[in-house]
Amino acid sequence: DYQIGVTTTTVSLLELSGGVLFGSPPWVTNANWEKFVNIVEVGVTGSGTEQGIWSAFIATGETLNSPPGDLCEADHDCGLNRGCVDGVCQGLNYGFFREDAALEIVFVSDEEDQSPAELEEYLNHFRGIKGYDHPELLHMHAIVGPPGGCSSANGSASAGLRYMNMAEATGGAVYSICELDFAKGLEGIGEIAFAAKMEYTLTQIPAPTTITVTIEGLPCPSMTGGIFNWVYDAEDNTVTLTEEGICIAGSGDEVLIHYDLLCYAEAD
Repeated sequence: DYQIGVTTTTVSLLELSGGVLFGSPPWVTNANWEKFVNIVEVGVTGSGTEQGIWSAFIATGETLNSPPGDLCEADHDCGLNRGCVDGVCQGLNYGFFREDAALEIVFVSDEEDQSPAELEEYLNHFRGIKGYDHPELLHMHAIVGPPGGCSSANGSASAGLRYMNMAEATGGAVYSICELDFAKGLEGIGEIAFAAKMEYTLTQIPAPTTITVTIEGLPCPSMTGGIFNWVYDAEDNTVTLTEEGICIAGSGDEVLIHYDLLCYAEAD
């Protein structure tokens, strides 16, 4: 259950533009995956000042993802990075983000990132999209030149240290762009992106003894053979499946957590 979009490492300093999803359709899903070729071949005529992290920052920013608002007749009525869709202005990337989906960003570059800000500023932005309490919903990955650079039959690459730092800070994968076959690297990224979810944040405060968990309609007991299958953390208000337990939620599996609300007695 994915949506994949592509942007480039080019950011125009004159117009502060960049980050717009490339090609048509602007993103692909499992229903039209064969059109990925329409958006991934971005060419090699972009800026020689590669700013992939800044471009991703803009792509995931407020303006490009702004919801429908002012009425319009043409794109020029809407301003930078907004377009006229069915007579209403909206961000050019609007509709790409889904609130409950994880965010996986893959940087592919043969040059070092030259974005202007410190990495911590960008990290704070990306972490804020899915929430600081949900680091499992954000990973950045880097297919770049390794430390010291590299060479291949397709050319050479400078070390992409800033991209690698972003990947390491978010638990993402790092692979060399000089590899002749990206299959292993992409498989590793997929394993991280679609890893079984283990932690679930509850929307209300439960009475702990009333919590029940089912996965794909099958009961998941709290304990089997003296080993906990899941635990409730009152401080974080989360239910977490344990690695030692017998309950596993695969990608796309339905996990239901039922509970009675905790009632607080009012003092006289």
